[in-house]
Amino acid sequence: MIAANTMFRILIAIGCLLLAATDASPAAQPDTYQAVSGKDVQIPAQQAKATVLVFVSSTCPIANGYAPEINRLTEAYQERGIEFCLVHTETDLTQEEADRHLKDFGYKCAVLFDPRRKLVKQTGATITPEAAVLSPQGKLLYRGRIDDRFPAIGIQRDKPTKTELRDALDAILAGKEIAVPRTKAAGCFIE
Repeated sequence: MIAANTMFRILIAIGCLLLAATDASPAAQPDTYQAVSGKDVQIPAQQAKATVLVFVSSTCPIANGYAPEINRLTEAYQERGIEFCLVHTETDLTQEEADRHLKDFGYKCAVLFDPRRKLVKQTGATITPEAAVLSPQGKLLYRGRIDDRFPAIGIQRDKPTKTELRDALDAILAGKEIAVPRTKAAGCFIE
């Protein structure tokens, strides 16, 4: 016959194992951010398979040079369940400046204000352009460059040889682990 004290310890151990085996933690509650359009956007987008945040500055020539690729990525992946958001990192960007930037570069995804840099801090972004991919629960899955067209400041390729953001998104959609979850972006520093 097992003593009550021993039985109690066994039950606690079983309970701990069951909790460890299941994801007992609740999903992260999304935060709401104001888009340039005036609409509120929730990050992470819990209805999406992942949320891609691309950090930009309206004055960064490298970030602005990536506008066509950001639009191609948005078109290719949004219909497959990946949400894209451009995040302005400037703390003093006006609505008029943001509207002009949106119009000049024709972004096809939500464009967000993050004047308190909450998303910058949450993801660890330090460069524009830099991408961060979040799970629906808010876990950082990928952070780094879009591709290697700009392997370093002052060096530019006509075409990328590596497409790490695309590779990460393809892995997510295939239910696989991301092979390279962190890469170094080149561009303008987030002050």
